[in-house]
Amino acid sequence: MQLLLYSDYFCLPNDQILKALKNKKRPLTCLFCSYAEEGKSSYYKRTTKHLKEVFDNIIELYPGYKFNNNLDAIFVNGGSNFELVYKLKKYNQFNKIKELVDSGVLYIGNSAGSLLCSKSFLWASEYEPPEIEECKASENCEGFGYINKNILAHASKYKLRNNKLIFNKTSWKIYRTIKLKQPNPLKIPNNGVYIFNDKVQKLKVYPWKALIKNNQN
Repeated sequence: MQLLLYSDYFCLPNDQILKALKNKKRPLTCLFCSYAEEGKSSYYKRTTKHLKEVFDNIIELYPGYKFNNNLDAIFVNGGSNFELVYKLKKYNQFNKIKELVDSGVLYIGNSAGSLLCSKSFLWASEYEPPEIEECKASENCEGFGYINKNILAHASKYKLRNNKLIFNKTSWKIYRTIKLKQPNPLKIPNNGVYIFNDKVQKLKVYPWKALIKNNQN
C-alpha cells in the first residue's frame, strides 16, 4: 500500500509521486477521479495540467469504466466529500479502487480524496457548512480505512485547542468553534503531503513561496 495525501494549495507533489514510482517503467498511467467536483473548473484544468507533467497516460474515471491491472497510480481530486463517496459506491467503483490500492497501485488523494482513506468521514459534516456539503451518503460514509484517524484536510485554516476545532473561512462568512467527538485528527497542512506505505508515515512540508509560484503556472 502506498498513499500520498495532501491539500490543494499546490497542485501536485510531483517529486514524491516520481519517488514512489521510481521502480516503474514508462509509460506511466494514472486513473483520474474527479467525482467530488462538478464541471470542468479552472481547478480541474490546472490539476490535469500538472498530472501531465508526471504521467504519460491519464484516464478519467467514468460510470461503467472497466478496471484493469495496467494502472500505476490512482488520483482522487478534491471537492465534496459526500459527492465523492456517493458516486463511487453508486457506480460500484469503491471496492475496485480499494482492491487496486491493496495490490500496490499508488493512491494520490487531494483534500476529499485524502479523507476517503480514513475509516469514515461523516465527521466532516460537523464542520463543513451544510449549504456546501449535502450528506447524500450519510448512512454509508465509510472510507477505505487505511488511516485509523479522522483526517483534517486544509489544516492550515484551522486551530486545535483543548479538543476544539476553531476555524475562520471568510469567504463563507463563518466563524465557529466546535468540540470534536474524536480527538487528534490527522492534520494535513495546505503546504504539506503525508506519505504512507506499509512501514513508514511521514510528513513532507514545502516552502510557501514555491507552492504559490507553482499554483500560478
